[in-house]
Amino acid sequence: MTEAIEPAAGTELGGTTDLIVPIRLHALVSNDMVNSAGGPFSRWRTDYELMLAEGTPPEPPAGQGAEEQVPFGVRLQWQFPEALATGHYDEKTEVTSFPLVPNRWLIVRYFDPRGQRTPADRNTVHAKGWLVHSDYLESDYPDRDDLAELKVPRFRDPESAQTTFLSLVTDVTDEPWTDPGRREPFLTAVGPGLPAFAAYEPYHEGVFSFHDDLEDLKDGTIDTYPPDNRLSYLAVGWYSEQPADILARALTIPGLLPPDRTDPEAVLEALGWALPGTVPDALRNTLYAGTALGVTWRQRNYQPPSDKPDPVNDPLKVAVGHSIGDAAAALTTLQTRSAEAGDLLSALYHGTIDSFDSPGGDHELDEALRSTWFAGHEAGYAWRLVERRGDGFGDDAEGSAAARRAARATDPQWLVRLGTQQAAYDTELPKLRSLQWRTWTLWFLRNRATREGAHAPGFDAAADAQLDPAASPDGKPSIAKLTKAQYEKVAALAQGLPRGDTPEELEAAIAEFVARPDVDVPEGMALQREMSENYYTPADPVVVIEGANITEPLARDEPLPVRLAGDLLRSLKIGSSFEEVPTNPPAPRLDGFPPLIASLLAEFALLDKAAWTPAAAPGPTALHNAIAHPDLNITGSLAQYTAFWKQPWLPMYLQWDVRYVPTPFRTEGTEHWEFDGNAYTWKGTGSTAQDASSSLRRIFRGRSFLAPTVRYAVERQLDRYLQTYPDAEAMGVRQLREDAADLDMLSQTLDGFHDWLLTRSGVARPLRSRIPVPSALEPLLGDAASWPAPSGHSGTGPADDTFQPVRAGQFFFYDLRIIDRFGRVVDLTNGAQNNYERFSPIRALSVLPDARKPLYPDPIGARRFIQLPPRLLQPARVRLAAAPALDGTVSSSPAAPTARDAGTPATPVAGWLLANRLDETLMVYASDGSPLGEMRGLNTTREIAWNPLPHSPFPDPASPGFTAAYPRLAGFIAGLRGQTSPHLAFAALLETIDGALDGIVDPSAQDDAVPSRLIGSPVALVAADLAIDLQGLPLTDPGWSTAPIPPSDGVVTGTASVDTASGQDYPGRDGYRWPVRLGSAERLTDGLIGYFASASGPDGAVSYTTLFTEQPTDAHSYLQPVGTGSGLALPGTLPGEAAVTHHLTVLMDPHAAVHATTDILPVARLALDADFVHASLARIRASFRLHPLLAVARPPTSEDEAAFARGPGPGSGLEEDSIVMPHPAAWHGDWTWAEPRDRGEDVPEWLEFPIAMADTYAYPGEPVAEARAGYLQLKPRD
Repeated sequence: MTEAIEPAAGTELGGTTDLIVPIRLHALVSNDMVNSAGGPFSRWRTDYELMLAEGTPPEPPAGQGAEEQVPFGVRLQWQFPEALATGHYDEKTEVTSFPLVPNRWLIVRYFDPRGQRTPADRNTVHAKGWLVHSDYLESDYPDRDDLAELKVPRFRDPESAQTTFLSLVTDVTDEPWTDPGRREPFLTAVGPGLPAFAAYEPYHEGVFSFHDDLEDLKDGTIDTYPPDNRLSYLAVGWYSEQPADILARALTIPGLLPPDRTDPEAVLEALGWALPGTVPDALRNTLYAGTALGVTWRQRNYQPPSDKPDPVNDPLKVAVGHSIGDAAAALTTLQTRSAEAGDLLSALYHGTIDSFDSPGGDHELDEALRSTWFAGHEAGYAWRLVERRGDGFGDDAEGSAAARRAARATDPQWLVRLGTQQAAYDTELPKLRSLQWRTWTLWFLRNRATREGAHAPGFDAAADAQLDPAASPDGKPSIAKLTKAQYEKVAALAQGLPRGDTPEELEAAIAEFVARPDVDVPEGMALQREMSENYYTPADPVVVIEGANITEPLARDEPLPVRLAGDLLRSLKIGSSFEEVPTNPPAPRLDGFPPLIASLLAEFALLDKAAWTPAAAPGPTALHNAIAHPDLNITGSLAQYTAFWKQPWLPMYLQWDVRYVPTPFRTEGTEHWEFDGNAYTWKGTGSTAQDASSSLRRIFRGRSFLAPTVRYAVERQLDRYLQTYPDAEAMGVRQLREDAADLDMLSQTLDGFHDWLLTRSGVARPLRSRIPVPSALEPLLGDAASWPAPSGHSGTGPADDTFQPVRAGQFFFYDLRIIDRFGRVVDLTNGAQNNYERFSPIRALSVLPDARKPLYPDPIGARRFIQLPPRLLQPARVRLAAAPALDGTVSSSPAAPTARDAGTPATPVAGWLLANRLDETLMVYASDGSPLGEMRGLNTTREIAWNPLPHSPFPDPASPGFTAAYPRLAGFIAGLRGQTSPHLAFAALLETIDGALDGIVDPSAQDDAVPSRLIGSPVALVAADLAIDLQGLPLTDPGWSTAPIPPSDGVVTGTASVDTASGQDYPGRDGYRWPVRLGSAERLTDGLIGYFASASGPDGAVSYTTLFTEQPTDAHSYLQPVGTGSGLALPGTLPGEAAVTHHLTVLMDPHAAVHATTDILPVARLALDADFVHASLARIRASFRLHPLLAVARPPTSEDEAAFARGPGPGSGLEEDSIVMPHPAAWHGDWTWAEPRDRGEDVPEWLEFPIAMADTYAYPGEPVAEARAGYLQLKPRD
């Protein structure tokens, strides 16, 4: 109910200036041909009585309640501007509200008196008028019987929640209208809560529309139907009281205005309106006016001109895909016969046009496309300490970086506790929602109306027992009892967590938390909450239609022009002279109406005359010329939407009847689908259809709103591109932007398809408001957005086998049609005409079945089938996550955060490898860039030699100290040295690294200057975990026989992978295993070189005997192909279950992400922190092994040489003497010479010398040159 309207203090805009807002006035002529040759109508109405009585949705199901004809006459509908039809969400109340709309409408018809048919006679027109009282409720005025009788079907009273008649139409042609009295305004664009209330004309007959039956044109003694006539219509709407006006209430609408502006100009900007001149400060009222000019009425032998397409002579193109971009690209490819054109449209739609022509742009587009095939679900949050903005650690950049590293090196215990509590909450909350859904399912079915039959014997008693929060039937906790226990558990975990529904509330909660005495935030740091990686479910399939002749964009590019009284039309050129607006135009009684209506009526009279007056070219009427060239043909201004009438075609709904045939992923242990490393293909087995008739058995019907989404997205992306690259105008992009307005594509998802597969429905229905819920049960029902929809009403019929938690199958359209605002229909395929077998939609490659593998033998029209590959309908995610490299084994559960301290940095990088192709060696460095050793293949001994690099603390990687400090590096080196013919394995590894890096685009220009690049590109050895996580409890069939069965205790606690109580399994450990393919050789931005996995499968220790690579050479069995990912197959893991995880060590380019592909979920990525990579690589020295080097060491000959020698080296200062030798180019660093000295220990002492440039001068007393062995090193410059 709308609150009482009183002028808010301080918000009065004041003044008496009226603002005239244009509206679209649609006029549908309904005559013999429109109702026959014009095609069928599909009109249905709401049923609020049944909704309130039995809790059914007010809208009938798709395909029901349709009318085939519309009563004769002219049917008007006025379309509100966007500002009045847009909801506003209040973050404080969590309620979306809509503005009040005008509740009084004057309708005026101009028409010819009998016998007048020539243009000259248009000087004499008659007027007829009606007043539409849009929010009239019969229940408010039960004693009045003197008002007109036009009423619409019953409406839900906003106060009593009962049904009543809404609206009243009064003829005001000759009699003045008297307002029946004040009532609290309540009417909005959504009426009783239906999004389509103001859009679909049958929903608001007599409220936002008007039917003119033209009966007054008949001569009762002569005419059997209204004679031919020339008509025009004017509709003017206003608020019955000023405080309800949008101008008066704008300041109270949540989030409408900027916080620092309340002036009238800001109000108009927020509403999306614009005046041609200065905005008056005295704006107070709005009037809404629209016209339908030049309406021709003929009862017979007349088909009004219309944009409605003709599907017989000009068939529409229908494309189907996993997403809008998927289907639109397929349609464009077919239309242009160019795959590149389809890719270009897809890149524009998905926002990857910037990189379209870049290396790897096609794979970036593919990844963006695939991401739209899924919908994200929040997974929870994580907490971390970050540097507080504006609180630096000093002006010194290096000092600031060091301070940040020190502050982040240790996780305080309070932060670990907070993370553990948050993770537990995020794990248990989805379980609660799952249990609430099961409780809601049972309560819904128990209270479902039984007018179509009684519930099955025993169902009600079983349901009542399971809905008792204190009961334990048969010694097992009831569903309600389990839900209550979980509710209390989650409530306890929520205590103490900083939470907030708005950013301001969250900030206040964090401030309160850090003020606790047991919380100590380091100086300069702040506590920050971050979202965890989402879970995903598949998006419903999408239909894109081309050729529907859409005329309206999804949203206006420019503000809607509005007018003041002084902006109205003053004169218009008719013939060779200008005619002024008449001073006394034909009019109905205007007593009691806003005074400005008289001016609007005078303008309307002049426009009507122009509409019926022929004109010279371009013509054909004076109105056409005025619209085409207003600067030459009018004074004043024309209202937006002024146009010569055309029979409206306003596509609104897509309605479908889909027939689905499951092709299960597996049955009785046999898998019917195969993963090729990128996508699933059906093997042609396991189809549930044996013939054509069985393919029709599973029916999914629905309807949803159509929208020109493709056009809108392409236009916005081109706008962004032109703003980012202004020079693009010269490339024709501006012209492309203008051409985008002609994209004639409508799109919509098959809403509810996956809900239907889970035996659910998302159609709104008010069952909970109809039947009181016991207070003890109320919190246990949750806030479900859908309701169970098992077949039948009694549970006594045949079992419903639609339930399919792992989607896999094919479908086709039995019936598909476009329905417009008035119910006009364009059939794309019609089941009643039995032409569905000939319907061949354009299918995106992602939904294209293999024609060689039919669903059943010899199907007719094989091109009608659309394939849906396997997808998990339970929220899930692929988790390819970095793991701490120093741990031999890693906990992969996201619910088990571990503390970090300064001694065990939590880096996933086990070490760095640098291949020196010149020397055929592999240099090994620690994760921080510290030198460790150099490996070299020896053909003489057929082994791999190890030489410590300068200042390495380890003589051999097999030493206990090395293994303890670098377990993964030690395993990698030991696995390589333990190969048969290790020298050949080593050579094959170098070739693989080199070849892989050649195929990877390096996006990091900042690291081109690090010294290590002088040798090659460093690669990282990274610890990672791979798992598939499921969210919540297993999906279960909400059928009549299964709903009363409580889940097993083990399913709730996470110790069981099958719900043994109901016998329903899920895509978990015992049911399904999903291959995961790492890397992509074709993707230039994929950084995978290879990976090591466990030889025993998930949860095993990493084996370093085999490196799986994208392009292995045939040189050695050490290298094996990645393949299709079957070696990394995984089940889904429920929250609380012991994680099933592949522990991996990945060899990768540090600047490029590694991708994990499953096809059942979005591609997952593993990427390293760019700052960490840069800092580590900057500390790596380029080392070149030289021996023998014949050189002398001499004292410094200048202060510069002495100062350089005194500078710190890694672990020790440089020697005072310098080695005299030819000086290489500096190349972003300083060269030194390092050589070992035997000190009788395992680790030699390393002496490091500065280099003095050799010259041609003689130095008396210079020592004799010695033969030296060591490393020439390029030291990074500080």
